[in-house]
Amino acid sequence: MRVSVPLHAASVPTAGPGTVIGVADVVDRGANLLARVALRAGRPADVVLPRGERCLVRAWSPYVRMQPAVLTPGDSGEVLLGVRKGPSVRPGAGRSPAGRPRSSSGWVQVWSRAAGGDDWSLLDPHRALRVDDAAAGRLVLSAAGHMAAGPLAIHVGGGRRSPVSTLALRGMSMTLAPAGNAHGVPQVEVRPTADSGFTLLEALRLGRMAHAETVAAAWPDVPREEASALFDLAVGYLRCRQEDVEGVVTWQDQVSPTAGTSADRLAIEAWLARRTESRGAYRDALAQLGEERRPPVASAGLDLLGALLSRLPAGRRDARRTALEAFSPYIATARAGALTAYTAEDPSRPARAPRRNRRPGTDVVEFRMSEGQISPVLGGGTGFESAAHRALNPTQPMSGELMPADAVLIVTLEDADARWSLARWLVEAGIVTQVTVRNAHAFETPLAELREGLLADALQQWSRETPGGNRLRLTTDSRDQESVALVRGLERAMEVGAQGGE
Repeated sequence: MRVSVPLHAASVPTAGPGTVIGVADVVDRGANLLARVALRAGRPADVVLPRGERCLVRAWSPYVRMQPAVLTPGDSGEVLLGVRKGPSVRPGAGRSPAGRPRSSSGWVQVWSRAAGGDDWSLLDPHRALRVDDAAAGRLVLSAAGHMAAGPLAIHVGGGRRSPVSTLALRGMSMTLAPAGNAHGVPQVEVRPTADSGFTLLEALRLGRMAHAETVAAAWPDVPREEASALFDLAVGYLRCRQEDVEGVVTWQDQVSPTAGTSADRLAIEAWLARRTESRGAYRDALAQLGEERRPPVASAGLDLLGALLSRLPAGRRDARRTALEAFSPYIATARAGALTAYTAEDPSRPARAPRRNRRPGTDVVEFRMSEGQISPVLGGGTGFESAAHRALNPTQPMSGELMPADAVLIVTLEDADARWSLARWLVEAGIVTQVTVRNAHAFETPLAELREGLLADALQQWSRETPGGNRLRLTTDSRDQESVALVRGLERAMEVGAQGGE
């Protein structure tokens, strides 16, 4: 006799109902596979198992680590696959944190490219990005759909890391999350918040073909109006990996002709033409790829292009080969991941060794990692339109060069956590209206906008309540006597506050 048992997957923040977030395997005591099912967000997966058979449920997901569960059908009801406790390593990351997570900081930009266009354009971060605090330890970025007609590039740098551009489709919600340490440098991972297509592409990248096929089996049941563009694209790449020519032809008939980017579609068309020995179609696809000169969004497409490039006759120098060689810089600088990612000065300039500590002279959004968490600098839950989010997202380079009339108060504090706490408190309390990162140890705020009495009281309170040894120092870049006197008065107020707490 067999009974049905519902499996509930661990919750994945921001995953929409029905999103395939992983795969569960059910095995018996002899390690024989009894069932393999796709796990969907917010929906149980029903498995039919022999009554009384003691089973082990093991789940894989690229978003969370799920705790294995033991069940005996008939004796137990539904099964919850909770989040597994332990080091915060995402499955398949291929590395473990090297000791305690280290503090680090960085910046992020979002670029867009018009459909069919050649040039990348930088989006205004205050309009293009939002922050969603629902996902602890993740900074969620969403570019407004009307602002980007084509693909996006999430460009991340700073913190002694090489700047990396990660490609995404328009409308995809992306996250930045800590990803352990490499050579003592905290790494940042850029990926979709939760998307069935990313689940499939990640299984494909890791060689989990059985899991990839299980995820893809859910694709035909998704209504076209609800289908993820990345899911559509991922199924096409799976069919190529399976060497399923008929499957690719069927896939082309089922998906929108605008699925993915033109480079993704052309890579799949070139693969199909080569397998069907259609020389004319193959030549046309290669020529169009040469004109495209932009990599596919999925790294599987970059793999296909690499294979096509390597199979061209050695020494051949016709227009098609010359055009295909435009992809060589992207292939040479590619980083591991389901989405195409490459080291670059900016999305249009892939480079093997871009300058690590050079901050762009254009608008960026600052973020900070500490103790396994990541957050926007002075981030709150009200979006980038709030003063807290405007505070450390300056529209000027972080050079400290201001007009002489723009006198500022400079707050220097070596302890990063204390500096972060103080700056955030001052902004959120409305005591200052703007804070700008000056360098690695200081932030600044315009003297003209200071609420002097409130700031003096705040510094007194902060000095009383904060443990000693923080070495807070106030200075100004102005030589105006009134400005200097104001700063000295604030310093005295802070000293009085510290003495009052002794």
